[in-house]
Amino acid sequence: DNFRGGHMGMSHLLDLGHRIIGVIGAPDTREAMADSVRGLQQALSERAFELAPDLIVRGALQQFEMGYSTALSLLSKRPRPTAIFALTDVMAVGVMHAAAQLKLRLPDDLSVMGFDDIPLAAYSIPSLTTIAQPISEMGEVAVELMLDQLLGREASAETRRLNTRLVVRGSTASPRQD
Repeated sequence: DNFRGGHMGMSHLLDLGHRIIGVIGAPDTREAMADSVRGLQQALSERAFELAPDLIVRGALQQFEMGYSTALSLLSKRPRPTAIFALTDVMAVGVMHAAAQLKLRLPDDLSVMGFDDIPLAAYSIPSLTTIAQPISEMGEVAVELMLDQLLGREASAETRRLNTRLVVRGSTASPRQD
């Protein structure tokens, strides 16, 4: 449920007190990415809050490079974002590298949020706060549907929404009050 995941991620950052939040994603041509963006926009709308349009960046670069180069650009803005929500964990790792290059401390100077909960997320420094997708369950459902098709079983067109969950780790905190 990418909509719910986007909503949970943005809600987490807003609940921490962030108001200048960058969002990095792939083009909305990917349905999952579009659902995540709709979810985070819903969380903003529920709080009657809007992000500046130039803080929402979508592009087709390789994911790490997209996170890295976009973060360098976002972090040069004034006022600088206090948080970045990268809509994949690989993009979030790129953001973390850009922050390190700029000598920003996570989460003191910048909170970083990812999406997917890839294994690397728990081992990054600091560990990455992310939206976990049930990867194993997604694989099981895909194999089940593929086997139904291969074996000629009646395969109905259906959508199965699997739950996402917020995994809070060390890369997010309330913004510093300067």
